[in-house]
Amino acid sequence: MIRTRNRRIVGPAVLVSLAVLALAAVALAANRGFKGKVEKGGKVDFKAKVKKGKVVQVIGSAKPLPFGHGFRWNNVPAKCPKGKLTISGHFNFPMNVGPGGKFKKSVSTSTGKTTVSGTFSSASKASGKLKFNGGVYHDGELWTGCVTNAKWSAKH
Repeated sequence: MIRTRNRRIVGPAVLVSLAVLALAAVALAANRGFKGKVEKGGKVDFKAKVKKGKVVQVIGSAKPLPFGHGFRWNNVPAKCPKGKLTISGHFNFPMNVGPGGKFKKSVSTSTGKTTVSGTFSSASKASGKLKFNGGVYHDGELWTGCVTNAKWSAKH
């Protein structure tokens, strides 16, 4: 009887221990969603991979929006020779985070170049710049010479 009783106590204790270890592993390596604002208008959002309390990557995804993720910007003001407008877009590829919590990526297309850079000051705060120089389609017409150099900040 004592033997059966010990097994019944040990079984649940082992399950509780395994559950605690699993939760600890999730806490050490998790994905966090970040949302923020652009200094002169607009928004940014992205997901980041955190390991052992440090951000190691801004996550990318090949899935189309709105289901995919990556670094996204919406309604960011841009100046063009023909007037002002807003730009929106996203990077659907991962950006590794290096020493000092820094990341940066540039993409050139046939109409222009976009650069996203940033720094994680902690595992829950980031800030940086979004730079764009090129053409934007506005009401079916390509407006060339458009520029933005916007500061952004985001929190988990």
